[in-house]
This record gives sequence, structure tokens and C-alpha cells, in this order.
Amino acid sequence: MSGYVGERSPLRTFGLLSLRRRWRLVAGCGALFLIAGLLVVALKPARYTSSTQLLVYVRQLQPGPDLVVTSGRADLTQVQNEIEIVRSRGMLAKVVGALNLVNDNEVVPAPTLFRALRERFFRGSQSTPENARTKLERAVDFLDKHVTAKRVGTSHTILVSVTTSDPNKSERIANAIGQVALQARVSAEQEGNRSPLLRERLQGLGPAAYVMSIAGAPGRPDGPRTIVVILAALLSGLAVGSALALVLDLMNRTMRTAAQVEHLGMECIGAIPQVPTDAGELRPSAMLDQTLRRAMTAIAASKARTVGITSAVTQEGATTIAKHLAQIAARSRKKVLFVEAAAWRRCDPDWLRTYDLVVVNLPPLESGPEFRMAANDIDRILLVIKWGSTEFERIERAIAASGVAASEFIGAVLNMVDDRMIGKFGDKLWKAEAALVARRDPFGFSIPAERPVG
Repeated sequence: MSGYVGERSPLRTFGLLSLRRRWRLVAGCGALFLIAGLLVVALKPARYTSSTQLLVYVRQLQPGPDLVVTSGRADLTQVQNEIEIVRSRGMLAKVVGALNLVNDNEVVPAPTLFRALRERFFRGSQSTPENARTKLERAVDFLDKHVTAKRVGTSHTILVSVTTSDPNKSERIANAIGQVALQARVSAEQEGNRSPLLRERLQGLGPAAYVMSIAGAPGRPDGPRTIVVILAALLSGLAVGSALALVLDLMNRTMRTAAQVEHLGMECIGAIPQVPTDAGELRPSAMLDQTLRRAMTAIAASKARTVGITSAVTQEGATTIAKHLAQIAARSRKKVLFVEAAAWRRCDPDWLRTYDLVVVNLPPLESGPEFRMAANDIDRILLVIKWGSTEFERIERAIAASGVAASEFIGAVLNMVDDRMIGKFGDKLWKAEAALVARRDPFGFSIPAERPVG
């Protein structure tokens, strides 16, 4: 079976194959993010922003025999001052009064029962003026949070934006801010104790602003469109699921493919699926039969009479595989002896020669000295590796601790393979064998079920 590692299965088992194996994880993340996107679209209130533009300039008096007022260029400080004036609480309070926003449920929401009780308990019953002043403060606070004024680029234009849940309301407030700003400027110019002649001469001088473009009702809510939000949520979920699948497979260094086994320097003889139990008996499958017969062929080719069955660590199922192998050999009309490692050391060599094949259940490789003592006079060793359980580096350390050379192994088998995963790691051999076995009936013998111990 060697010589096809590159074609059959890569040593790394992550990549596009990870997405195929973990498609449920990817699909689940996509579904969760999609549901989250739908909830955001359904529960997030729509917000509408309407904007108006104000141009700031300076009116100045030209020297000469006749008094002429002309428009001059405002500096950055004057533009910033106009922004602060537009956002001042006094200006916003005038907008609230002009539009009667204190009676708007969005601007001044009705107090909840808990809030009403708390205010009544701590402040007592408020008089009508105090109640009106509180509403005015809340309305001004609302506008302070939902009104923005900023300079447009490097120009002397101020962009005033208002965001509410109603497009028409945003339009009204934005236009009202522009009108109130102009009225405040005119009224300020007309105030004072100056003489009529001086007031007439000074009227219209200094910084001023006029509305360049009136606000209009926005046709669609702020933010991305609904379909964009849903698609972004779905794609984000699929991306997160794919990343998780890749990370999980990247971190998984367990033995799962024939190529990984052959990278240890030994032949991968075959795969043994998880064997179901029925009424206390193990019912071997056709793939188990096929793998064990291939192991018998490898034993015959190596001309070994004593074969040790071991694993890198405990609980890999080596004892069960040893019993299956001895039974397969016995059914081929050979005289077979199955013996544990402790009894093997006490067996008479002359008596052992009467058997065609001796199958020895050895301790795990990582036991080190114990394994080397039990493995004396063993011709060849068959390594049992539990699929998806033991890490590649741990098996390498166990082989090094045992002191066994790669040439002493007749090969290795992958045990307890999840048959649903066969062929999904890019291992074409297992996929082909699974298809072949699917057309065969399992062979009929059964043996008592025992927990793997070696």
C-alpha cells in the first residue's frame, strides 16, 4: 500500500477538506449570524437624517464717501463660533419652542411607571412651571444628542444634520434650526441702546449666515439596506464557521490518514471501523475482515512465526485486534496460539515451535523497558493506532522509547475509524475500500466482546 502517499492523502488534514468535514459547524455559524442579522433588522428602529447647509460670511463696511456694506470672507474662528451658536442650548430651546417639541412623544417620552414613582418620591409633586421646565430640558437634551453641526471640508459652509425616527420631523427640525439661527442674528443686531443713526449704520455688519440649501425629507432610513445587512450577517457567519473549522483541524494533530501512518516509516495495512456490539458479541465488519486478511498476507510475506500486537498508548484496542487476527489465522487452517505478554515469557520454546503462528499481546510502546522485555524473540510487530485519538508526536515519542526500528514493524492499522469520515480526509484509498466493502456482506463469525486493554 506504500508509494501512493502523495496521491492518496496529504499529511496535513486541514484546508478545503476541513470545510467539507465540518460543514455542519460552518452551516450552523452561518444560520446563527443570519438569525442575528434578521433580529437586528427587525428590532432596530429606523432612523432618518435630514440636513441643511449654512454659509458663514462677514459683512463689512467699505470706506468711502458712501457707506456700502459688502460680503467678506469669514475666518475659521468665526465659522467655529457659528457652529457653537447653532449647537448652544439657548438656540435649541428656541427650536423646541418654535415647533412645540415638548409634546412630541419621541423627543419627550412619557415617563415609565418606575420613573414616575421615583421622581414623585424624591422630588414630590411638581408644580406646572417646574414640570414644563423639566420637559423643556429633556427636549433640549434630545436635540443636543440628535443634532450635529460640522464644517464641510475646508469651506465656510456648516452642515446641520438632524436624526429622528420620522423623516418629516427631521426635515422640520433642520429647517427650523436654520430659521432660528437667522432670526437670532437679526434680533441681536436690532437690540441695544444705540442711536437710530448709529444703529442704522452698524446694522448688518459682522459675521452672518444664510441657508444655502433647505432640508428635505429623506427617502430611506439611515444605514445599509436590509438586504445588505442580511447578506453581510450570512457571509460573516460562514466566514467565522470556516475559520473555526480550519483552526480546529489545524490544532488536531491526531492520526487520521494512511499518509500520516506511512510518514512514521511503516506501511499502513488498512482501516478498522468502530465495531458495533450485539447481545454481548462483537460483530466484525467486512472492512475489518479485509484489513486483517491483508495483515495476514503481510505476516506471510515477512515469514514471521511470532507476531506481537501492540499500540503506542493504552486503550487503543490492540487486545481486540490481536484476538481477531488469531481467529482469522485459525480459520485458514493454521495452528495458532494467542498468548498474553506475561505468559509469553514463560512459554517453552520447543513447545512454541509446534504452532504455525504465535500472536502475542504486547504492552504499549510508551511503557519502554516493559515493552522491550516482552518483545524479546518477537519476529515482527503490528502497531494498532486509534483513529483520531493519539497525536502524531506522541506516537513518535512512544516508538523512540520502545527502541524498535521501523524495519521490525510489518505495518500499522488504524483502529476504531469513524466510517462516516472515511474518504473525507482526502484519503482516496479508504473511500475506494469503503465503496468496495459496501457491496459485500460481513462475514458471519462473532467473538465475545471485551474492553480493549492493550
